[in-house]
Amino acid sequence: LAGTHEMGSLYQKLKQSPEFRLLFADRIQRHFFHNGALTDTNVWCRHAQLRATVAAVIPNYDNSIETIWIRNRRAHLFNHFAGEGLLAPLAAPVFNQHGGLVPPGFLLTLTASNGTIWFTTNGADPRVRFSGEVAPEALRYSPGQPLRLEQSLWVKARAFDGTNWSALAEAEFVVGRLGLPVRITEIMYHPPGGDAYEFVELMNLGAAPADLSGFSFVGIEYVFPQGATLAPGTRLVLCSDANPAAFAARYPTVPVFGVFGGRLDNGGERLALLDRQGNIVVSVDYDDERGWPQAADGGGASLVILDPDGDPDDPANWTASTAPGGTPGQPDTPRPPPLSVRLNELMADNVSAVPNGTNFPDWIELYNASTQAVDLAGWSLSDDSNPRKFVIPPGTRLEPGGYLLVWCDQDTNAPGLHAGFALNRDGESVFLFGPQTNRVDAIGFGLQLADYSIGRVGQPPEWQLTLPTPGAANVPAALASPTNLVLNEWLANPLPGGDDWVELYNRDTNQPAALGGLYLGNGSAVVRLPALSFIGPGGFRLFWADERPGPDHLDFKLPASGSVIALYDRNGQLLNAVTNAAQAEGVSTGRIPDGAALISTFPGRSTPGGPNRATTYTGPKLNEFMARNVTAVLGPAGRCADWLELYWSGTNAFDLSGFSLSVNVNQPRQWVFPPGTTIRDYLVVWCDPDLPPSLTAGSNLNLGQDLGDETGGIYLFDAAGRLIESVEYGFQLPDMSVGKTLGAWKLLAAPTPGATNAPAASLSPATGLRINEWMANPLSGPDWFELFNTNSQPVALQGLFLTDDPSLAGQTNFVIGPLSFIGPRGWVRWIADGNAAQGRNHVSFKLDAQGETLRLYQGSTLLDAVDFGPQLPGVSEGRLPDGSSTIVRFPTTPTPGAMNQADTDGDGLPDPWELAHGLDPSDPSDAADDSDADGMSNRDEYLAGTDPRDPASLLKLEVSRVDGELLQLAFMAAANRSYTLLCRDGLDARPWATCRQFPAYPTARRIEWTERIRSGDTRFYRLTTP
Repeated sequence: LAGTHEMGSLYQKLKQSPEFRLLFADRIQRHFFHNGALTDTNVWCRHAQLRATVAAVIPNYDNSIETIWIRNRRAHLFNHFAGEGLLAPLAAPVFNQHGGLVPPGFLLTLTASNGTIWFTTNGADPRVRFSGEVAPEALRYSPGQPLRLEQSLWVKARAFDGTNWSALAEAEFVVGRLGLPVRITEIMYHPPGGDAYEFVELMNLGAAPADLSGFSFVGIEYVFPQGATLAPGTRLVLCSDANPAAFAARYPTVPVFGVFGGRLDNGGERLALLDRQGNIVVSVDYDDERGWPQAADGGGASLVILDPDGDPDDPANWTASTAPGGTPGQPDTPRPPPLSVRLNELMADNVSAVPNGTNFPDWIELYNASTQAVDLAGWSLSDDSNPRKFVIPPGTRLEPGGYLLVWCDQDTNAPGLHAGFALNRDGESVFLFGPQTNRVDAIGFGLQLADYSIGRVGQPPEWQLTLPTPGAANVPAALASPTNLVLNEWLANPLPGGDDWVELYNRDTNQPAALGGLYLGNGSAVVRLPALSFIGPGGFRLFWADERPGPDHLDFKLPASGSVIALYDRNGQLLNAVTNAAQAEGVSTGRIPDGAALISTFPGRSTPGGPNRATTYTGPKLNEFMARNVTAVLGPAGRCADWLELYWSGTNAFDLSGFSLSVNVNQPRQWVFPPGTTIRDYLVVWCDPDLPPSLTAGSNLNLGQDLGDETGGIYLFDAAGRLIESVEYGFQLPDMSVGKTLGAWKLLAAPTPGATNAPAASLSPATGLRINEWMANPLSGPDWFELFNTNSQPVALQGLFLTDDPSLAGQTNFVIGPLSFIGPRGWVRWIADGNAAQGRNHVSFKLDAQGETLRLYQGSTLLDAVDFGPQLPGVSEGRLPDGSSTIVRFPTTPTPGAMNQADTDGDGLPDPWELAHGLDPSDPSDAADDSDADGMSNRDEYLAGTDPRDPASLLKLEVSRVDGELLQLAFMAAANRSYTLLCRDGLDARPWATCRQFPAYPTARRIEWTERIRSGDTRFYRLTTP
């Protein structure tokens, strides 16, 4: 570029332009900093990719570029940039976090070594190009006043000293918020003049409109009409229906969205916004006591929330409106700057850290941030509705930069000031009042840790966990990453009078973790945990899922029928999730040992808030099972039946008399081990529905019913009917068993009934899964969709997420339960009926016939997604061929759980089937033909899985009487076809009942069985196949 050729001349002329030099400096800032393309790390990664590509042809590649050149290049480049005048004269502003995911209310600070910082949040440059003026939309940043981010935005900033501009610093911030971001922000519950002037204000904190159609309240009577929306960043006001004209006269400029029935209780109550399903979106348990602002209790002011993303039940998070009558529909009027004396540190669980005299009392520390001494005589502290609970005595003076310690006890013989009240380690609020009983400062806190304090740290000072430093500068405590937190135990079906609960465990045994701002969800609602709540190293925290207020209570309950329980970080990213299956009454579920992957039930051994206890039972355990035994293992009757296996490690035989097993349902004594049944090492129990259940001890025990092949469970009970062990599972693979290996249930490489379990099978990653076909507008039956595995090995589906909700919270709409698999180049069909309690092949949502999205996630990583529009009745859509990117409609050939196939002539017969059976894929009339004259049309033969060219191949149920009460039934089953036998006792309108189900086999076979019908009874049968 220094030469006289065309490019060199052009560059030399451009370099004379200040605009060009600043634009070049902007590119340097963008690409050489903050993970830009030319940072050392990214250059190294790119070079490593190139080196790997050429490794086969250049085995002795010189790697000095990575080891020497990249490491040293930056200093040379920046010297060159400086010499060319391409570096901006001022350093670019620095963000305390350079973009990315941030929690709601994140405080963004900008710093610059010189000049004033100008910034924008609308994507524009704060500097006007060429003129160098400050852009009209640019905002001046005030040091010490960080930007509070409630919505996602793009921040661009430059420093300016009146003459020179810095390079552009820019970053996108994505506010991760779960749940609907609508908050109750103002309440007028006790207005002067009576109930007619009551109002409630809602605000949408999000970046998208909020659909409130069908939403309702607890505390007042109002249902939002269909189509009601709240635009992002806006507020709406609901007023009392007592006298809307009087309300309009007092607030003539306030647009009222609607009027509510009932009245707000002047003594306090719960006010909650419910979604269309009745889930709590947000609730406020306001009061006229317990520290709630007194001016709002008939004094003319309204309640105004300070932090809409903070705890709505914390009285310290609410204040009385500055303006008399409140500001419905508008932000509260600006407040005077806070006084210099503030609450600075407190300790609510002082076990052994800070002594005073002979005791270890709680304490509160005040700090004077000003340069003037302050006389504190007449100031007061309180933790309840009495603002004068402790009055600071005369003569108490707080020097500039000084600290004042108040002990929270009644031990007046010990040194110092004593408040006469203790702090609650389970959370409460503390208030500081000035000499006129004006509230100067307040802090609400949650669950506290022994021998830790909370204090204000940093600029601006923010409350966080601290090491106790009474009378000195606060020191932040080291915290564990929230990734160490797991859902450890939970109870969704308590005994009568009890409450649901969820327990968290901190796997970090060295450091505590902060819980404030994390989210807990129950599959249909999410709750943000209150600020300043913590969990100790290796500790436990119990949260009651009872919809009651308090730091250790959640605004939802756990569905007894089962749901997904999930824990998210402050940015809305998933940390941990478990599938809570339907529980027996009073029996919790959790991890053994604490924090481990193995999940077990705890009958009679629930330990809420403490370590989980392993069972003391030492007898035989479940060890292996096969739920789709197609050809792998022959049973005692000479056919392949499902089976399960128990293992006993003792040296002597173990007597199982009176023990029982149940399958597919948790039901003691469904099948009882016959008297005299013993086990040495292994015991196989067959699950053959075509043979009667065993009633006497023997070597070939049969349970009398098969295992579910798409959803099921096996439950082992002792002689007293107590649940000893269980295993629950989802989709199973043909001829592959599941068993214990290294203490955990795994898909096994080979079935080994009666012998040592094989090692775990090799599995492919979930990245090869595709959403393959879907039916959102069926003519009958529920919606469904299908996954396809493009891999050549099975894939474990456990822990993956399926959803039709693209929001952050919606990513975990449905979590696939344990021990669910999809075979190589195989399919699984999910029933989308919104009722996951019906089985592990059902999901918790329905499909929208008008169109929506379907998504598959692994954690927060999107594996696959399809978006579809309005669906035709009875027509599925999907990929053709399977797993490809081409989406087509299947008007006549939906194939749930099987290969997608085209139907060129639209006659309901897939093209490959027509070609294989000598039919014409272009002739729609041949579907009605009966090619083999057996009485079944070609289309009926396709549906039945029979051969249209063979008159002996047809779906026919044969019934013959063996003796007076015994019937023999039989039919020829086609390969890869499952069948259902329906029956009823009359031809009236009563529904058909399912009598038997026959799983698919890879080869055609004759199925025979017997049924006993009493003489004189009538029974009708119907044989169906999907």
